[in-house]
Amino acid sequence: PNEFPSGYRSTGDRVGRGPKATNQNERMKTTELKIKVVFTEPTLGTASGNPDIQEEFIASKAPTATDAAEEVAAIQPVSEQITKASTVFARDAEGSVHCWDYQWKGFFKERVLAFIELGEITHLSPWTYRHAIDQFLFVTPRRILFKDTAGNSITGTLTMLQRPLRATTMKGDRVALASSEMLPAGTTCEFGVTLIEGERVGKAKTKTAGINEEQLRACLVYGKVAGFSQWRTGGYGRFTFECARTE
Repeated sequence: PNEFPSGYRSTGDRVGRGPKATNQNERMKTTELKIKVVFTEPTLGTASGNPDIQEEFIASKAPTATDAAEEVAAIQPVSEQITKASTVFARDAEGSVHCWDYQWKGFFKERVLAFIELGEITHLSPWTYRHAIDQFLFVTPRRILFKDTAGNSITGTLTMLQRPLRATTMKGDRVALASSEMLPAGTTCEFGVTLIEGERVGKAKTKTAGINEEQLRACLVYGKVAGFSQWRTGGYGRFTFECARTE
């Protein structure tokens, strides 16, 4: 599963033809996938260690007020090392470290854009791919637990990584220090993906169609070199995966 499909190129054509639909519901083709990710490099937390910043700039973009409150409550610094300038992992009521479903949606959006720029996905454009992922790709559960090599949920104090952040601005180069919680290589997580493709992709009313299973697997393969979460350009968050259909 960790190799690019031979001759891979998307044309937007449907993958297969099911039995003739007898009602509107039967015309909708869905693919259910179970994915297990194994990180080959450490991965970094992305949530602000300052609940006020998390609430104002990040959780405020959650779809509902309930979701926003849930995300702010998930920020539970467990160490005095963590300052307001740190980035951390979200934690559930038991203190288990997790990521959110929308973070993996963001991963797929970034990878799909890369394939669009390479000319490998042609039925989407840089202006339609975000809508396509939002409408036709769904990740579950909302909280995706990280687990150690023994399969246990991860709790307690995590290792902190300090690193410089460099930026070139109109006033010249600027350097700041960043500090993030870090999970080690070997960490795993599992989640489900539902793809909605439809039975009439070639006759869609608009060009905003979703992605199919082959394209999703290609996105995951990309994770071997461009990983998940922060500092991907530094090699962090790289992973391998297992992907299987579920009944």
